[in-house]
Amino acid sequence: MGVLLGIDHGGTTTTCVVVSEGGGIIGRASTPMNRQTPRAGWVEHDADGFVDGSLASAHRALEQAGLDWKDVRAVGIANQGETSIGWDSRTGRTVAPALSWQDKRTSSRCDDLRNGGFDEMVQRISGLSIDPYFSASKYSLLASSTDEARAARERGTLRLGGTDAYLIDRLTRGASHATDASSVSRTALMNLDTRDWSDELLALWDVPRTALPRIQPTTSHFGEITHPDVPVAGIPIMANVVDAHASLFMHDMWSPNAIKATLGTGAFIETSVGSNPIRSDTGLTPFVGWDRAGDTRYVLEGSVFDVGAAIDWLVDMGLVESAALTSDVANLALDSAGLTFVPAFSGLAAPYWDSDARAAVYGMSLRTRPEHAVRALLEGLARSVAEVVLMLSEASGHDEPIIKADGGPSQNPFLMQLLADYVGFPVVVTQEPDITGLGAACLAGLSAGSFTHDDLMRMAPSTVDYIPTTNTATRELKRREWQDAARKLVTR
Repeated sequence: MGVLLGIDHGGTTTTCVVVSEGGGIIGRASTPMNRQTPRAGWVEHDADGFVDGSLASAHRALEQAGLDWKDVRAVGIANQGETSIGWDSRTGRTVAPALSWQDKRTSSRCDDLRNGGFDEMVQRISGLSIDPYFSASKYSLLASSTDEARAARERGTLRLGGTDAYLIDRLTRGASHATDASSVSRTALMNLDTRDWSDELLALWDVPRTALPRIQPTTSHFGEITHPDVPVAGIPIMANVVDAHASLFMHDMWSPNAIKATLGTGAFIETSVGSNPIRSDTGLTPFVGWDRAGDTRYVLEGSVFDVGAAIDWLVDMGLVESAALTSDVANLALDSAGLTFVPAFSGLAAPYWDSDARAAVYGMSLRTRPEHAVRALLEGLARSVAEVVLMLSEASGHDEPIIKADGGPSQNPFLMQLLADYVGFPVVVTQEPDITGLGAACLAGLSAGSFTHDDLMRMAPSTVDYIPTTNTATRELKRREWQDAARKLVTR
């Protein structure tokens, strides 16, 4: 029947996993992803890196598995969501750098529209707020910021999309310009109820509909690979989904009503809410999780912009030698010596949605040592994630949620024990490091007929459980302290 490939566009790497007919990962490889920060608040990529990294990782993963492209039945893609790309379909060349989901260069445009009273309309239609995090302002900028973009728009050859749409376009040599509803739901340009582009929102942001990809079910045929670097033509792309939703799909299947926290460069904390969206007034965001042949599942999400990025900052500042040692260093301190660290390096996401907020440390004294700062930052990360988990539990009605964690920082035992203590529920950490790529491959396998749901139910990986050790009064006190600290950073 053939193996499945799952491609995962992460924040710092592109990963590919090879999944066998039995559902196990038999090959995996990662390629570093370029990222530039030309100015404060600007984060961009060379868009071709997503294509080159996907192919390089796929080649090496197949080689590790002792296979080649003729053994591949189908491909699934887990994309970066809000990262936005513009290109000319006539030449295939990009019209500007890819704008990362972390990019804040459109903040002033968002402020103008928000101050103009348009936020209510955007939330009513899309379920989202006006914020540079979402793709709408990025698409608007990409459609008009360069001579190449304006010329392509005038010719009708401008194309806009996420990392998925660009990869699909390049792998099919321009034959397919497509995406899925989970990806479009993160643009703030989609009607959340109809799951189609909103003409009102397109007009507000001056984004041409002709430049946008068609919206397909998550599990459907997105085109056949004809790229010259793939020696076998005709391999179908059978699934496309946002990376955070790919992992939630797997967790939700194994533990219905789970609250899932994927910890990477940032944190994306989600829970499935069924076939109808929940519009929250607490700053949580509703998205389409996945759409399988008319069976649409919505999710509710809260984000923390900096997790792995904040840990990398500790290393860059020389406070710890490597990210792997942060748990050991934090354990050297009995407490944080009065420090409170709010790691909002890229702004505050849920529930504040303030892109201008910045990280702060409170309580520093002459007693402060590097281990105190490391411990305080890990406490701040755990508190940030815990706040979103508790908000999701309250909004979704999950009274006794199962907290599932994955991603690189989830392998930090100090951080995970803190998270369990702050939320007051067990935290179950998967030991499969590439669950996002696995989710993309399994969705492709379902689409191609390689797997059934029963098959996937038997694929649950091993886990490590963290049990809370604090009492309710202590947790509630720490939560109030955290909310007070975070509110001090809000600029609007």
